[in-house]
Amino acid sequence: MAGCSGERAYSRDKPTGLEDDSYSCTSGFDCQDPTAPCFGEEPTLPENEDDDGSMSFEFLDEDDLLNIGTDAVEVGTKTDVSVSATAHDTRPGSSSGDVGCGEAGGNGCTPANTRDGISNEAESRWSCASKIVPGGGPCQIEYVFGEPQDIEDIQVAFWKGDERVRTLEVYFDGTLYRTHESYAGSTFNPLGVSATGISSVMLESVDLLENEWISLIEVLIFVSP
Repeated sequence: MAGCSGERAYSRDKPTGLEDDSYSCTSGFDCQDPTAPCFGEEPTLPENEDDDGSMSFEFLDEDDLLNIGTDAVEVGTKTDVSVSATAHDTRPGSSSGDVGCGEAGGNGCTPANTRDGISNEAESRWSCASKIVPGGGPCQIEYVFGEPQDIEDIQVAFWKGDERVRTLEVYFDGTLYRTHESYAGSTFNPLGVSATGISSVMLESVDLLENEWISLIEVLIFVSP
């Protein structure tokens, strides 16, 4: 899979014509007011855009994490994890008057954001759409471990998880393991997967329409200690 970014887990250290996958202006805000959360955005979304324009979202909280096995640990505590993706939204975030992630001149909504350990920032996410993938293929994000791991489960926080449904295929070492359809009411969706001796995990979008995006805020991979 072609990679566009790769960083170690938990590192702390516009294109034109792309539709918004972030929060958007609603009638409750004056988007011309610099103090408004939607300052700098267009008041309406383009016709046929998938997004409903709501700016409601839920920040992640440690209390929202679903319990895995009592002995399971996050993979980043055991080994290096590199992450790459077929594409990502390169637009900067709201501080620059745009709808992507981060500062102007930065990298945008990169796959590394799903492994940065930041769960309370709206712009800390990976965003992808089929129309920005070379050749128009599916959006893929892949995690490669420094050494094989026994996976006990994976939890994914979907951006706008209470507003839209997204489907992911889960691959272990290049082999399809299962398909997961996101659901509302839980910040993290457990994928319900487990396997031994795994070196890589890939998540692939399924059946995204032309103007649809998939965005993941955080991906937690739990493994045996």
